[in-house]
Amino acid sequence: MIEFIDLNDPENRSTFSSCTVAGDFIFTSHIAGFLDDQGAVLEGITPQTAQCFSNLANILAAAGAGLEDVAKVTVYLKDPKEFAEMREVYRQIFSQGYPARMTATSRFVDPRCRIQIEAVAYKPSA
Repeated sequence: MIEFIDLNDPENRSTFSSCTVAGDFIFTSHIAGFLDDQGAVLEGITPQTAQCFSNLANILAAAGAGLEDVAKVTVYLKDPKEFAEMREVYRQIFSQGYPARMTATSRFVDPRCRIQIEAVAYKPSA
């Protein structure tokens, strides 16, 4: 059985779930971080990366998991020159061990977006 968890704004009428839970695995959709929790635009890769991980933590919590359960992360950067700054935030988030990661560059639909991430987490059922 697959469980679909949707934290998206229903007014937005998204065609994807925030994450899906399939057995012991949690798969997130793309997570952006260009808006803070109050909806203000965040400028720069460092605050956007931190917000991405805050959003990821919220999504994982809705699925009964946490950042410590992340096994794989895919990072999409708008500008490859911002890799080092993204990596500094990443190091703070995963200070107890690093998940597998792939980083690529991409264009985003919203030009304010500098980074998106997606993750796979493993949370064995009790």
